[in-house]
Amino acid sequence: MKADKFRLCTLLILVAFQFCATPTSVFGEPGALVVHPDNPRYLMVKNDPARKAILLAGSHTWAEFQTYREETFDYDDWLGKLAGWKHNFMRGWIWEDGFYRPLPYAEVGGKFDLTRYNSLFFDRMKDRVRQAAQQDLYVSVMLFQGWSVLGEGGGRVPPPWPHHPFHRDNNTSGIDGDSKREGNGRATHTLQIPAVTRLQEAYVKHFVDELNGFDNIIWEIGNECHADSASWQYHMVDFIKRYEATKPKQHLVWLNLGSDQIFAAECHAELVSPGGPRPYLRDPPAADGRKVVIADSDHISPLRATHEWAWKSFTRGLHPILMDCKYQNLTWWTGRDFQREHVKWQQLRDALTVIRSYANRIDLVSLEPQTTASNAPSSTRYCLHEAGREYLVYQPAPETPFTVELPAGTYNCEWINPVAGKTRAGRIESTDGKVSFTAPFPWPAVLYLRRAEDPAIRSPEPTETGIKNREN
Repeated sequence: MKADKFRLCTLLILVAFQFCATPTSVFGEPGALVVHPDNPRYLMVKNDPARKAILLAGSHTWAEFQTYREETFDYDDWLGKLAGWKHNFMRGWIWEDGFYRPLPYAEVGGKFDLTRYNSLFFDRMKDRVRQAAQQDLYVSVMLFQGWSVLGEGGGRVPPPWPHHPFHRDNNTSGIDGDSKREGNGRATHTLQIPAVTRLQEAYVKHFVDELNGFDNIIWEIGNECHADSASWQYHMVDFIKRYEATKPKQHLVWLNLGSDQIFAAECHAELVSPGGPRPYLRDPPAADGRKVVIADSDHISPLRATHEWAWKSFTRGLHPILMDCKYQNLTWWTGRDFQREHVKWQQLRDALTVIRSYANRIDLVSLEPQTTASNAPSSTRYCLHEAGREYLVYQPAPETPFTVELPAGTYNCEWINPVAGKTRAGRIESTDGKVSFTAPFPWPAVLYLRRAEDPAIRSPEPTETGIKNREN
């Protein structure tokens, strides 16, 4: 009997040791993302036997991880909204300057110790990432913030740099992020000050140590850092990759800069976002597969993005992301009024809902976006397609006929309201040539076509988005 008890105790100890010693995922869903090997415009869950392509489509606002001054933010309500809209992505903002709290660094006597970290900040962030995972949301973790190093005249009122931990008056570590007395912290987002770079590397390592157990994160180097930060950002991308190579989990890295910089050979980030409204606002260029391209309205034009922009981006092989600057009473740091809710904002959120429903349904892996230089297969030029098999066409011009080049055969078709997701199904015959279509409703439309004879293509079925009473 004693021997049996001894063996049982030994077994329990071994099991407990293995549980502690073996890295485990915080949550099984959503799974860790990798670039899809068969269509690198999209993502997939690592080791998914079905190799299902994943499109990121979601919303974000400024206060997910920190609070600005005296403002409040209901994070639970925000997650509920995202879940209700069936979005799958949230960009997790982190601000470097002292107007936002908590900050990642430990604070003692009104100054920051840049070698110690604030457990309140990291515990709060981990809890919020965990809650997002429970809602099947992927979260980007923004490591640096370009708007936090601005000085006088930089666009923020009041300027944030005097409140930054790397300002010479705000830390106990002897760091001066403006050694040339330029009145801003732009140098901290370059490789000009080795002592700053070493502290930033330690800071990044601490983030990795704290969050490596989560599957649902993506590392974002920084929000809208200045153009001269490119080499520094490339360095941080590579630093993360080297350090995470020593860890149980590896995560994708996202970088946003000008288009010539995000596609540079030195940029080893898997996900990129272009800056500036042209051409990504009116006529987005098709993704060519060099990078996974996140079309974030934040960098393109926060107040001019519409549901048309979202559909154009999706049918060009991009991942549309909305900066939801109409959510809650956030006055933001400029004092500008971003709070006037308008029907266009709900239309945009709903459009992302419909886009996600079709991204989950169509065979994204096999589809390619039509290039702007080509006249085929659709005269609208906004088309994801596999010739003769499956087509998703966006027509931004209401009540305007368009054509689709269809090889001979029978095709199931659905007309889709791009905002409400309501569908009208039918069937058409092609005799190997251009087929003309006109939407059955007087607003922009989406047409979904699939070869009826192909057993791999599912028959028409309702697309349930959860959107109610928003037909027009």
